[in-house]
Amino acid sequence: MVKKGSDLAKFHIYMNGKNTKIQPTLALAPLLYTMQPSGHLYQNMVETGITTNVEASTWLDQDFNVVFLGAIYSPSNDPKKVESSLLAGIEKGKPFTEVELNRVKSLMKTQGDLITKDAVALGSRLSDYTVAGGQWDQYFKDLDSVEKVKLDDVNQTLKQFLVADHRIDGDILPTPEDQKKAQQQNSKETPKTLDQVEAKAEPLKDPKVYQQEVAEFLKTSKQYVESNEKKIIRGKLKNGMKYALFPVETRDDRTYATITMDFGTEKSLFNKGTVVDLTSYLLLRGSDKYSLQDIADKSIDAGGAAYASADGNGMTINIQSKSEKFDEFFKFVLDVMKNPKFEQSQFDLIKSQSLSSLDRPYTEPDVVAGLTLSRLLEEYQPGDLRYHFEPELAKQQLKNATQEQVKELYERFFAMNHAQIAITGEFDAKKMQKLLNQEFGRWNGKQPYQKILIDHVDFPAQQVHVLSEQREFGSYQSVLSIPVGKNHPDASALILMNYILGESQISSRLAQELREKNALVYGFGSGLQLDRDTNVGALSISANYTSGRSAQVSASIHKVLNDLVKNGVTEQELEAAKADIMKKRVTALEDERNIHGMLNLQLETNKTLQDRIRHDQELTKLTVADVNRVIKKYIKPEHLVEVMADQYGQAAKK
Repeated sequence: MVKKGSDLAKFHIYMNGKNTKIQPTLALAPLLYTMQPSGHLYQNMVETGITTNVEASTWLDQDFNVVFLGAIYSPSNDPKKVESSLLAGIEKGKPFTEVELNRVKSLMKTQGDLITKDAVALGSRLSDYTVAGGQWDQYFKDLDSVEKVKLDDVNQTLKQFLVADHRIDGDILPTPEDQKKAQQQNSKETPKTLDQVEAKAEPLKDPKVYQQEVAEFLKTSKQYVESNEKKIIRGKLKNGMKYALFPVETRDDRTYATITMDFGTEKSLFNKGTVVDLTSYLLLRGSDKYSLQDIADKSIDAGGAAYASADGNGMTINIQSKSEKFDEFFKFVLDVMKNPKFEQSQFDLIKSQSLSSLDRPYTEPDVVAGLTLSRLLEEYQPGDLRYHFEPELAKQQLKNATQEQVKELYERFFAMNHAQIAITGEFDAKKMQKLLNQEFGRWNGKQPYQKILIDHVDFPAQQVHVLSEQREFGSYQSVLSIPVGKNHPDASALILMNYILGESQISSRLAQELREKNALVYGFGSGLQLDRDTNVGALSISANYTSGRSAQVSASIHKVLNDLVKNGVTEQELEAAKADIMKKRVTALEDERNIHGMLNLQLETNKTLQDRIRHDQELTKLTVADVNRVIKKYIKPEHLVEVMADQYGQAAKK
């Protein structure tokens, strides 16, 4: 039994000794039991509302075999019913059918093909096999063995393996209430002081070496940009929808389509954030002609996937499949998208699951810190799409949401006259242009669209230490608001500053102060968020620190920021940052799938890949004086809002 965190779960671990013959069958078990919507545990426990979710995994070794099967539930679920249903579904469940087995085999084959075509993923998998058993080629033998498994073997093996004699029962319960009370710090304990330990300086190269690297990266980046931009066909349909077609062979032999669709205004979408989320989730889970199972089977057959997600006042739809199956699969997904059913049963299921996931204490250090910080920085009203996540409000909005509201939102706002589509992979560009005109060219909406933007606010410095449940670590989170967006002249200098501050990890200023000198943190990071539409930005710093060291962490971070303002960056740091950033920017251009990820935003902002060259040049030309000027201009610790959460903090006021 584990009593830590916020989840309620019951699980069974089935384990026996050495038996490699049954491993191909056991490898199929997780998907057979949990995949949507055909997994037996999913059908028996999730669709019936007995539990919120089901999970499964395996650990198959030359010395033993382990199958993990579990269910996550909420306080409103009956634990006894969860337990009895889980046991019955595993040890007394109905046999699997040929159709179910072939469905899982197809999915696993697709997953295996994707790994085989990804050099990094394949290298990692073969390395794991070498370490575990000394034979890298066993990976390919295992894939072949799974493909050859017969139905009788599956049912027989699982019936013999998933039995009480092999079972270890487990429970996960929330952190007990007595571990959520504030504690007094031991005053006798002398905390480590700042600068107690001399840091080992990161060995940096001569700036000229970095400058030579940067010159090469600039040259390579320009070559990649120019060669790829020639292949991209950009245009606009009759209704205003923009498209970018990138007909090119991808390294995984797949074709990708991304639709970004914008709709509504601040006023017309007020109090509709939850309904937008539900609409995106249900959009591709059933249509007038096709059930969820039909859609799942079609996706498996195409070796593909299609999913939608809400994004501000818009929605993103991602579609991908094997290139030879893309045309058919793409048309199929568009048919579903144009005729969604928004079934009451699916609506009720996602509503119930979402409410269950919200029914938790929210007492972990990182959760408490994040919520507290969001509340301190809030400038909008509840119901505004920009309003921060608030658990009780989210529950209320979900409870009030109806199936009719989802249907109404779709009918009112779902259109393509404020949309972008990018397609990357092997396809006939002329045929695709014709298809896009047919499918999207007349798909208009009458509702006005205006992007919901964020306002810049200078917050006064705050330092809040709040109570969380007992953990070995606390969470530090802070934000400094900056009036700079992606297109601001000072953006590149801030990107370099952030890299030196924390993004470069080992060699960064924060690494030296927080980890090397004072051993205060388990992990840390800094991030720079720059809005692409307005001059609004934020520098964020986070850290998981040894519980009880909150004051030291804050002091250390202030010390780093003040030193940065006072003394600036060094030439070595700057040139090293340029080289590393440029290396990453060049690497991104080596993979067509990364370029695909850039296209929709370029369409929306009327840019092309060529704009990367301009950005590269801006960034690499910056001097120490340029960056130090920008640091002095924007890095103002007197506006830093900080939150620390651990068991020594103050209970939040309700």
